[in-house]
Amino acid sequence: MKYYLLLTLITFIYGCSSQRQTLVFIKHTPYCGGARPTPEMARGTTVMAAKSKFALTKKGEKTVEKWITTDTSGTWAGKLNAGNYDVYRADKFLNSEVLKVQMNSFIIDTTNYRFVGEKCLDLWKKEPDYSFTVANSGSIHIELKGKCFVGFTPCIEYIGPKVQ
Repeated sequence: MKYYLLLTLITFIYGCSSQRQTLVFIKHTPYCGGARPTPEMARGTTVMAAKSKFALTKKGEKTVEKWITTDTSGTWAGKLNAGNYDVYRADKFLNSEVLKVQMNSFIIDTTNYRFVGEKCLDLWKKEPDYSFTVANSGSIHIELKGKCFVGFTPCIEYIGPKVQ
C-alpha cells in the first residue's frame, strides 16, 4: 500500500511540473530590394515552418531533451517541464561533411554565391535558433529569421552578379 501511495504521489508531482505548451514556428525572410516596395512587401515574407524538425535542449546545453516536428501549420503542441529552453533546427545536429554536401547543391552558381568557411559552420551549429522560458501553460511564437538571397542556408554569402 505504501508503494502504491508513493507511486501515486510521484506521478502527481511529475504531472504538475509539466506544462501544456503550443509552439508556433514562423519563418521570416526580409524584403531584399528591387522595385519600390509596397508597405506589405517592405515587411518581408512570413510563412509557417510546416513539417519542420527541431531539437529542444535545456538553456546552454547541447543534450537534446525532446525532438519535435511541426504540423502543416507550423505548430507543435505538447507538455514541457518548466524551465529555460533553446531551440535548434535539426540540421545543426548533422555531420559537417553532410551539411557541406547540402550547401554545395545550393551553390551551383559560384559567381553569385560562396561558402564562408568551416569556422562559420561550427559557430552556426553551436548557436540556438531561439530561446524561451516555460513557466505556465501557453503559446510561444518562435520566429526564425532568414537572410536575403540565401534564405535559411547557413554560411553561404551572396556576392551578387559581377559588373561587366
